[in-house]
Amino acid sequence: MKTQKNKLLASTITEQKTNILISVKVDQIKKTTPVDLVLCIDRSSSMGGEKLNMIKTSLRYLLDELSGHDRVAIVVFNEVGERLTPLTRMTPEGKKAVLRSLDTIKPKGPTNISLGLAHALYTL
Repeated sequence: MKTQKNKLLASTITEQKTNILISVKVDQIKKTTPVDLVLCIDRSSSMGGEKLNMIKTSLRYLLDELSGHDRVAIVVFNEVGERLTPLTRMTPEGKKAVLRSLDTIKPKGPTNISLGLAHALYTL
């Protein structure tokens, strides 16, 4: 009889399934190499409306993911190229400054991408 109980117990255990969820928080992964990013943004008239809003939303997310070791500059272009911010460390204060500059970008004028790229390269 005792053997039958053990067989029944073993049978019950092997038929059970258990789901296990393992997750890793992003802040647990240490980034070792700082990055320098120059955001080269088209602010010509063709970027009006949802296009420019989507770019700004994406860049806000990107900035939120960077650490104080990373640096970001903003270059904009339409018929002229202009550097809005120098390379700025992404400390809380630096992020605020870059976000303020990002919010000032308004679409206007024709597109001259070569001027934007020239300013971006000069910034690096």
